[in-house]
Amino acid sequence: MAETPEELRARIIAEHSMKSSRLIAKVSPIHEGMIGKRNKHILDTLLPGEPIIIFRAKDILSTMVLQHYSTLLETYSPYSEIADDVVGKINDFREWQHTNPASVKLPD
Repeated sequence: MAETPEELRARIIAEHSMKSSRLIAKVSPIHEGMIGKRNKHILDTLLPGEPIIIFRAKDILSTMVLQHYSTLLETYSPYSEIADDVVGKINDFREWQHTNPASVKLPD
């Protein structure tokens, strides 16, 4: 018997939640504290099929993109704690890039 639209939706949400939980379990111990307290369970909040993007410090362009994003946050949400978090991550990225120059490159 075919699934009803409600059953299909429930199954997709459950599968997405299970995948997110497995990814969090895999990533969280390795990167504890690196994504910030507010963002620790961001994968749990993704909607089914919602695309995300991740910037890595080894990407030489990442700090430029994050700096531009920070400027936009300051323009549109000047008192946002997220803007402070982004500035902190930019500093973390720059520090990592400075101490790991051989690993910093354009994305392949």
